[in-house]
Amino acid sequence: MSLSTYNPILSTNYAVAKSSSDKIQDYIYARAKTFNGDGSLIKTKSASSTKADYIGD
Repeated sequence: MSLSTYNPILSTNYAVAKSSSDKIQDYIYARAKTFNGDGSLIKTKSASSTKADYIGD
């Protein structure tokens, strides 16, 4: 698993998390939450896939 954060000058900050598997998985589920600096929730997002080794958006 890796996590990279980005702070572009002319855009909104964002992060990218990646993980992979060497084998096809029956079911993959991912969920992410984004928070403000004060800890308040900005956004949540989730995704799932069956018979896959990768999930992304």
